[in-house]
Amino acid sequence: MKKEYIILGIFIIAAGLYIFFRQDNQVNYTLPTVQPVTAKEIDRITITGTDKTPVSLKKAKDGWTIGDREFPADAIAVTNILDQLEQFRLLALVSEKKDLDRYELSPGAGICVTAWAKDKKIRNLTIGKAAPSFNHTFVMLENTPPIYQAKGNLRPVFSKSIHELRSKQVLKFSPSSITSVTLSTKGRTKTFTASTEENDALVWKDTAGKAPAHAKALETMLSTLSDLRCESFLDEPGKDIQKNSRPVLTISLKDKKEDRKESREIVLEIFTEKSPFKTVSSMNQDGFIMFQYLAEEIQSQVYDLLGMKKKAPKTDKGSTSEP
Repeated sequence: MKKEYIILGIFIIAAGLYIFFRQDNQVNYTLPTVQPVTAKEIDRITITGTDKTPVSLKKAKDGWTIGDREFPADAIAVTNILDQLEQFRLLALVSEKKDLDRYELSPGAGICVTAWAKDKKIRNLTIGKAAPSFNHTFVMLENTPPIYQAKGNLRPVFSKSIHELRSKQVLKFSPSSITSVTLSTKGRTKTFTASTEENDALVWKDTAGKAPAHAKALETMLSTLSDLRCESFLDEPGKDIQKNSRPVLTISLKDKKEDRKESREIVLEIFTEKSPFKTVSSMNQDGFIMFQYLAEEIQSQVYDLLGMKKKAPKTDKGSTSEP
């Protein structure tokens, strides 16, 4: 019996020591306070990615711009960035050592992000790789250890180039404000003018007063063009493309809004008959490449409206949808 008490006493002492040392090794640090930031107060963001080329986003009157040339930025991409900066939270201390390579936080691997409100820096962090769960991200504050775990998978939101952050919208208008459409290709030109009938129905007619045989094609084309987005931009300015080559297809629109005294002309010019479709828009300073399926659809509609026959193209399935 005495032996059993001795064994029990040893067990109790061992358990006590285990609990003591276990508690001593538990988390005993305090996370730094992350000051709250609202998306609406941020007016400038700089992002330096793995290529070490800073990307600058600036808040403008009509939205956000990107880069020195102040291209319009993609609204969805910017909103995602602002949301993450506003919702940024630290969850745990990971390492106090300068073990940056392990967490992809070393120079050239980490993504440095700084957000400003006027001239005040209100967020400054370096984003590393995602945690194994992909629900958290390893980060540093002020570009220096310690290394923390932050809420959310941040890297896909911030690891974007100027091309990815730039808005791909190249035409924007209301189809109902278009009063005339002029189509031109292969030496043929025709103009259609909108008029309102007694029952307030909108009717399109050519210069001879005849309704187009493919009126639906005209309406569909205007709908497509009213919010047109390109596949990618070219380094070549639109004016240089116009100077060095002739368009194979031109669409000219007269846009007359009720709040505008004079109508404006909107022009889209396609300079190649096959993919890649090099294009210029009067609403964008740079040339761009249209999605193949859209360019071929517009070509077909123009041919129908001009009474021309065109062999259906063999579409590359890999180029028929937007990314």
